[in-house]
Amino acid sequence: MRCIKKMVTAEAFRYDGDLKGADGEYYVPRWAAEAFEKGILFYAPLEHGAPPTELFLCVPHEKPLRVPAGYYVVRDERRVIGRLSPTLFHDIYEEWPAGDEGGGWIAVEDRLPENLQEVLVWYEYFRYGGHNSMCRTYGIGCHVNGHWSGDVSGYKARCIAWRPLPDPYHP
Repeated sequence: MRCIKKMVTAEAFRYDGDLKGADGEYYVPRWAAEAFEKGILFYAPLEHGAPPTELFLCVPHEKPLRVPAGYYVVRDERRVIGRLSPTLFHDIYEEWPAGDEGGGWIAVEDRLPENLQEVLVWYEYFRYGGHNSMCRTYGIGCHVNGHWSGDVSGYKARCIAWRPLPDPYHP
């Protein structure tokens, strides 16, 4: 069977041995700080009786994974958190261009547009037939109090991100 790897977008940070600065404030992405507060990322000792200095990742139905300094902690588009060695990380991912975090897209959990403002939306929906899976595409939509309309439609439709519409074409 021949396969093609799907394009995957993810957020990541390189673990440097800590999650907080000397001031006690997190300097990792907000999702990582939240994962630490929820116990998904946690410190534990390597040996019984030693101080909890090593970072671990709680993986459902498996033993916790140690996250050595220098490894990447990654959260994919499904919000699944994992860890990758630097070599594997660079084989799979490349960084967004500087100054273009998110490619201009704004995650709906970060901020919503004004009510009834038409915007370009990136959304997913369930597609029946030969696909029988979640599909992603973009279109134009607007929302009122968190409920989306316009192109964001279909079974299990969910807006993921948005960005302002570009200026209209002027010949």
